[in-house]
Amino acid sequence: MFQLNPPEVWVTVLIHWYYYWLNQDEKFLAALEALFRELAPLATRFERLADKTGLAKTLDLPTGLPPEGPDPAHRPLRQYWQTRKAIEERLFKFATEWPLPRNYALKDLWFSYQAYADSEGKQVRLLEAPRLFSRPAVGVRLVSRSTVRDDVMVISQVPLIFPLVPLPFVWDPIWQDRKWLNDYIDVLCADLRTSILRQAEEYERQARQAGFKPAPPAYHAADTLKETAQFIYLRAVKGLTWGELALKTGRARSTVIERTKRAASMAGIPLEKSGRL
Repeated sequence: MFQLNPPEVWVTVLIHWYYYWLNQDEKFLAALEALFRELAPLATRFERLADKTGLAKTLDLPTGLPPEGPDPAHRPLRQYWQTRKAIEERLFKFATEWPLPRNYALKDLWFSYQAYADSEGKQVRLLEAPRLFSRPAVGVRLVSRSTVRDDVMVISQVPLIFPLVPLPFVWDPIWQDRKWLNDYIDVLCADLRTSILRQAEEYERQARQAGFKPAPPAYHAADTLKETAQFIYLRAVKGLTWGELALKTGRARSTVIERTKRAASMAGIPLEKSGRL
């Protein structure tokens, strides 16, 4: 972890451990394997149409359909989008049948299927798709010329620290002793330290304003998020009551409720007991 982190980092780590517990559930893995088998013909068709149309083999891009009409050039495009829609509908159905993170489920399921299809052993696992985190613009603005075109100026923000630079001064050993010199050095060092810290505090303020924060104290322990993810799994998937959950984990009931609800809300995982149980 970094010194300051975007909120998505904790969601990502929490989801990683939540998937860890789901991947140990035989019933979930059986359902996931059935989904993958159902997706196989759709995925094959989708990839073939993607190659034919030159469109992406991903679900990340916005959806869209070419206009209706007799133009035969539109037919592969419409087939591409229709196939993609069918895949997304099946993924969405699975994501509502199981308590999965609302904002990540479709991408993670599709990424997991692609990993399954590409693997020799056909190992069924729910994986996290790669996550991208934007870095906030922190620091002073610098203007430089583009490396591509000389007539283009590039503005960037860099967290440069400009320490206070002492000016030359006179120290006359005839009239001034070492105590005076040491005292003056202390003043210079204090001013230097103050100038650096003030700039550092400003950059921290800019990063915090962009949503970056230090790790919550509860997350400093390595296993905290793993345990919290287990709370969510036992509640959302296994349907344990708060009392059963506290008894099974050996934690206070109030602690279990507070941590589980806060983390599940942060990750977008519904806690309602599933009708499958």
